[in-house]
Amino acid sequence: MARAWYAAALRAAGDRDAAEEQRKALRSAVEEVEKRKLKHEYETLEALAYLDQLSERFPDALAKYEQVLAACPSCGWSARNAGEIYLKLGDKAKADSYLRKAAALLPTDQRTKELLK
Repeated sequence: MARAWYAAALRAAGDRDAAEEQRKALRSAVEEVEKRKLKHEYETLEALAYLDQLSERFPDALAKYEQVLAACPSCGWSARNAGEIYLKLGDKAKADSYLRKAAALLPTDQRTKELLK
């Protein structure tokens, strides 16, 4: 999980080593998640989903965010990020649903408020 967040940070910063770190993170995280198949693996999936989102692999990110929200309905950042992706894809109805859920879970989050406008 830490490697996935590290790769996401590199990607967000535009670091040239981000792609290689992302490949390593995906390989190791997928192996662990597949090996254990535990419901609480949503933390790793959330990190991988965010990495997919930053890489603009939106279908992969959405699938992972769905898994996260199924395991952890109170994970507001996953709901917000899914809503943000749906906005980028032009599906305002789905975006609104996710963003309203995120707003209820993260009432002080300014990013969610901005996205709802």
